[in-house]
Amino acid sequence: MKIRVDWDNNDQTMICWQFSPEWLWEDFYLAAGISVTLRKKATHGKPISLILHTGDTAPRRGAALTHTQNALLIKPDGRDVIVVAGTHPFTQRIVQLFGQLYGEMADVNLVSTPEEARALIVEQRGAGT
Repeated sequence: MKIRVDWDNNDQTMICWQFSPEWLWEDFYLAAGISVTLRKKATHGKPISLILHTGDTAPRRGAALTHTQNALLIKPDGRDVIVVAGTHPFTQRIVQLFGQLYGEMADVNLVSTPEEARALIVEQRGAGT
């Protein structure tokens, strides 16, 4: 699989997906399944955020919005903040377009680095959002 999925912190309140340049949409859906499994194993009852560290990779052109929408419809209990940490212009544009098209349903934030993603999650949790 071309997307590595694991806990991003010891508290198990953040999951991080690390994308390799060769990732495919099949990998994306497998990663979503692994995330759901990790969430189910967490026993703390706290919300769990998701960092999609795409780096400088980009989704395969074609049905990127459809795949993104399908993935976001997977809403396990306790899902919290979702942050895409990526610098590729196509990835950034897809996230921006998705937010414009789907508004509240999108519920996805965009930053450049995993460090910025973690800081944003902490900030949004502190603000009660």
